[in-house]
Amino acid sequence: MNLTEPQAGSDVGALRTTATPAGDGGWRIKGTKIFITFGEHDLTDNIIHLVLARTPGAPTGTKGISLFLVPKVLSDGTRNDLRCASIEHKLGIHASPTCVMIYGDHDECQGWLIGEEGAGMRAMFTMMNNARINVGLQGVSVAERATQAAFAYARERVQSARVSSGSPTPVTIIEHPHVRRMRAQTEAIRALLYASAAEMDRTRLGITGIQAADLVGRKLTGNNGAAMKALVADVQTEAQDLGLIRLASKVADLAQWLLAAPIYDRLAASAPFLTMTSVMVCAWLMERQNRAAAQSASDNGRTPFLRSKLATTQWYLAHIVPEALGLNAQVRAGATCLYEFE
Repeated sequence: MNLTEPQAGSDVGALRTTATPAGDGGWRIKGTKIFITFGEHDLTDNIIHLVLARTPGAPTGTKGISLFLVPKVLSDGTRNDLRCASIEHKLGIHASPTCVMIYGDHDECQGWLIGEEGAGMRAMFTMMNNARINVGLQGVSVAERATQAAFAYARERVQSARVSSGSPTPVTIIEHPHVRRMRAQTEAIRALLYASAAEMDRTRLGITGIQAADLVGRKLTGNNGAAMKALVADVQTEAQDLGLIRLASKVADLAQWLLAAPIYDRLAASAPFLTMTSVMVCAWLMERQNRAAAQSASDNGRTPFLRSKLATTQWYLAHIVPEALGLNAQVRAGATCLYEFE
């Protein structure tokens, strides 16, 4: 995915890369892209770049952006006019080369239009949403591995007596409440990831700061908020926990308030609103798991797994949901105070 440029950053609508008709059904691509993951490597013979560029006479902003397929190697085996100018020095995953890519040094970089002119962002989001799912999967995997390692250590580390046990004998730290509570968040995030992946599958057959801005800037406002209304309605149809019912009601009210609010107020509210929405969905999924575990326990007895599942789902509903409800005031605070200082 080639979106970001040195002068544009996250403001994709400010990109300067151009695409000019070549007269042969193709286009000539010219420009610079940065932060391109695996923009160059020797793991494959060819690399296919998806490049956002502006066609002649296109309007400003994202409405004037189109998407182009730009291969490293052309179909006749010759090298296309593109190159990796440098590899970014960075923290994080060093095994993943993040490149600065130059297209059209000699005005001969060939590309082909994907979809319609002006529909580049919509087409690119197909790939971006899949990438976000994959990044989420990495996060869940790391969190699960960390949780397993932490619990293994907690079963061995002896520290302090168990509170109110009446015994002065030190116990392993897994007996202490603060350690045991960490499990619920990992399970909730995994459930959210699975639900998101399932929704992606359904769309093929018939939610950081950028993610939060995307939620209030695109997903919330699309079709006058119909998608958010449908999500909240699904939650409200199933919800039984009183805290979750209250949270879903708050999210519904805030969604309507944000739809009518100025864009600055929506963006100022985006992070807490994203948190409230994600906790609502996670709690919805955890409540589902709780019902399934309770039913299985009544049929088959309480196995260690079912006891753990019942405990973590109940803990999430009792502790995380009330915390999310407290973000209501932050969402409604608006952006005015942010612009009262220079």
